[in-house]
Amino acid sequence: MTSPSDSVEPRTAAEPTEAVLVTPSTEVPPGSNTEQRAAELLMITWVANELGIALRPQPIETSTGARVEVDDVDDGRTVLVEAWAHQGPPKAAQ
Repeated sequence: MTSPSDSVEPRTAAEPTEAVLVTPSTEVPPGSNTEQRAAELLMITWVANELGIALRPQPIETSTGARVEVDDVDDGRTVLVEAWAHQGPPKAAQ
């Protein structure tokens, strides 16, 4: 049985994932999270490289049927990664 994440390429050093970085000369509209997403992608890729594992987005269903989503998971589901690149204190919903 295959899951939807089987077609997602893992994030590893051998095959780096392309990230969009915003340069200081690029004007970013207020509320844009492009820089945060790029930073989170770099964080996940760094973890994968440090641990020497492949990570990819993959929802996890528990034995009770509850669904958990973190940013990336290794194939053995022994490493779960949640990257959060925000500045300032978190809001209640975060």
